Amino acid sequence: MAAAVVQIQVSHGAGPTLTSAESPNSLRYNRQDDEAAGSPVIIPSVGNGLKSGYSNYKLLRLVVTTAGTTALSNFRVAKDAAEASGLKLFVLTTPPSSYTQCTGTSGSAGNRPADSASALAATPAPDTPASYSVLPQLASTFTVDAGSFASSSTGGKGNYAQLLLGVSDQYAGGAGLPALPALIWRYDEG
Repeated sequence: MAAAVVQIQVSHGAGPTLTSAESPNSLRYNRQDDEAAGSPVIIPSVGNGLKSGYSNYKLLRLVVTTAGTTALSNFRVAKDAAEASGLKLFVLTTPPSSYTQCTGTSGSAGNRPADSASALAATPAPDTPASYSVLPQLASTFTVDAGSFASSSTGGKGNYAQLLLGVSDQYAGGAGLPALPALIWRYDEG
């Protein structure tokens, strides 16, 4: 059997455009539908009446870049450590099977969770019917797709992991890119 070569890629734009999410700073939780610097999630403050703010969601997927002769199955994701106080990584509890571009707006016209006057909850109330939960640490992975997929062709396999970052008014890290835990992907191949 020849093993497949895989990569975790983030999707954005109307196309979508796929880019690697594996190198440092290649995945930015911001308020735009790409990985460029800019449009940061603003730290909520008492002055604006908010306590929790959310990034646009990011859609990540396991992509076969070099075909193999194996089957890939049981896709899982977790974070390798806890976030700094006042930050939380969330995952959509029902992983989407198809790509939907993040509009970057909240409310009835958008699909990003609305900023909240409530403290950063374990589960933010998204504007979409599905809900988010806190992304688990490595000891307890989140199942993105329990199915099995042939690696004999290149391209995306299985469901997407839909992630977003929540920032609390209690975050003391200041402006700039916060240090976030690494995402760890696991899958079976045989």
